[in-house]
Amino acid sequence: MKAVHIVKIKHPKVVEGIVIFLVLLLTGVSCHKTETKKESDFQLVVNKLIFYPEKHVALNFAIAPIDETEPYTLKWYNPDSLTGTGPHTLRFSENTLVDFEVLIPGLASKRFSWQVLFDTIDSVKYDYRNNYEGRYICEVTSTSNGTTVTYQDTLNVLKNSVFPRVNIQNRTDIQQQWEGNVMIYQNANGFNNSADGEFFGYHSGVTFRNDSLFYTISGPLGNYYTMVYKGIKMKSN
Repeated sequence: MKAVHIVKIKHPKVVEGIVIFLVLLLTGVSCHKTETKKESDFQLVVNKLIFYPEKHVALNFAIAPIDETEPYTLKWYNPDSLTGTGPHTLRFSENTLVDFEVLIPGLASKRFSWQVLFDTIDSVKYDYRNNYEGRYICEVTSTSNGTTVTYQDTLNVLKNSVFPRVNIQNRTDIQQQWEGNVMIYQNANGFNNSADGEFFGYHSGVTFRNDSLFYTISGPLGNYYTMVYKGIKMKSN
């Protein structure tokens, strides 16, 4: 798998404090200084990286000192709408820049910049559907012709070969090895128009939140019924 690379941005007037990131991992980042007399004292800590349809990426990160330091403030240059150390979330579809200055009273300021190279992000490793796929134990409420019954069922959520889709299999689908209900990601035709974790299908919709799902199916006119699944993930695939 490709690593995610972040390259050094040079600031001619501020040499000390420039760092180069070679490998960015979900558990943290590796940091190497260039032409500095001492290690940089701040780092970009990556909490989560997600690759969405339409080639959009969400990067959740925070800024933290490596060692104990004096009270400080951050002045953000890019994105200039940010304040403080985070956590922050950036959404982007091309190379993006993280650029800020550390201000410590009585000491020279230091500027730090990282550029995320979009084309190095592995869409398989950071596939947004990784959070959703798995097996869920569900309580089902089924209503048809004025009669309501409640029972338990198992749903299996699988990645479809088409990136903006997932397949949802009920117990019968699993036993018969049928593909199940094909669901399409709500944001596949645009960026951030709907909440993360929402899909729609034929007379159906599903929302994923924190290892749980809410899944509804309705019958067409002339065969009207509703089935509501509320499930918790038992295991990932």
